[in-house]
Amino acid sequence: MLRFPASVGHPLRLIQISALSLAVLGSRGSAVAGDPRLGAPVATAVENIDRQPLPRVFVSAFRGDAGETTAALVRTDLARSGTVEVISFESSDSFGIHAEATGGWVDAVIFKPDGRVLLQRRYESPNLRQNVHRLTDDFTEIVTQRPGIASSVISFVSDATGKRQVYLCDSDGADIRQVTTEPDIEAIHPNASLTNGKIAYTAIKNGYADIWVVDLVSEESKRLINAPGDNLYPTLSPDGERLAVTMSYSGTTDLYVTTALGGRGRRLTKDAAVETNPSWSPDGRHLAFARSGEEGKGSQVCYVSSLGGAAEPLPIAERPNSSQPNWSPDGQNIAFTMGTAPDSQIGIFAIGTRKTTVVSNTEGAESPSWAPDSQHLVYSKDNALWVVDVQRPAKPTRITGDFGNVSEPSWSR
Repeated sequence: MLRFPASVGHPLRLIQISALSLAVLGSRGSAVAGDPRLGAPVATAVENIDRQPLPRVFVSAFRGDAGETTAALVRTDLARSGTVEVISFESSDSFGIHAEATGGWVDAVIFKPDGRVLLQRRYESPNLRQNVHRLTDDFTEIVTQRPGIASSVISFVSDATGKRQVYLCDSDGADIRQVTTEPDIEAIHPNASLTNGKIAYTAIKNGYADIWVVDLVSEESKRLINAPGDNLYPTLSPDGERLAVTMSYSGTTDLYVTTALGGRGRRLTKDAAVETNPSWSPDGRHLAFARSGEEGKGSQVCYVSSLGGAAEPLPIAERPNSSQPNWSPDGQNIAFTMGTAPDSQIGIFAIGTRKTTVVSNTEGAESPSWAPDSQHLVYSKDNALWVVDVQRPAKPTRITGDFGNVSEPSWSR
């Protein structure tokens, strides 16, 4: 029996946390694994839910010539995380962050509520915002044992230059920079991977769609796949070693898995339907994808082993035209688009409970993508990017302004 994998832990990207610190701070439960074919699907709305009180943190007035600006950015990052409560005074039950910010560097000390030092570190990137993001992510990961999102990035598509190109922005929508610049192509379907520092995308030139990848450090682009027919929707595996892609060179539009270096790879699906938008499970053993073209079924979200075999539809409650799936990094949920614009919404399928939920205030939204913390989603709506905390969905935040037609966000992992 095909079974969904258990969740896998997210590696700390920035610092090593001692076993003693973890023991002091406690632990969270793991995800539930199971077969999504079991149990009857249920549809409800995601609304605000009651939770345990959040850890409290006081951010002091930082010293140094950039102290005021830096402290304000730290408070904003922590508030956006949705995992801590930022307070304006020191208390006996609050963590404390004290720092000096001079010349772009940040020397920070994090204190436990009992006054003992939890972390002392210098952040010395030449970019002050990056230093702030890394500081707040360090704090989030130590205190909550969940990955922070501040230093992650979001790739997306915009036609701000007249042709669709791939862009990157910080997780709060700031510091937008263009990634693809070739004037004779249109670039779509970006997929950002910080595991290997690359963005895979589809490049359309003279009517042909090929798979390319750009290195975020060297900024060099390289074509990976140019098989006959269409080559679309590249998605790098969690370990950065493999690439899932839609190709049509066999005569039908199917899913394939190849190495991250390209090639035609292993064919996973073999039918007359059209399979698109692959998304990896966090352990790399399965792929969720959208299937369309089967008579009377509309578009469906399905899953298949990354080694091939029979594909199965997710038991999503009666929601027509489910598409654009995105698997959460903790393995517990698959977000997807329900319906078609302008009536589309964002849904979440919980693997453990087989329950389908509708994220409130997402009318007209498409292309959901999970943040590294598996708590926030980015999606496109009204030609802009929006971010929502799925545990507090009442107030989604628009993170991009007027920047052409914006679509296809992909949150880096």
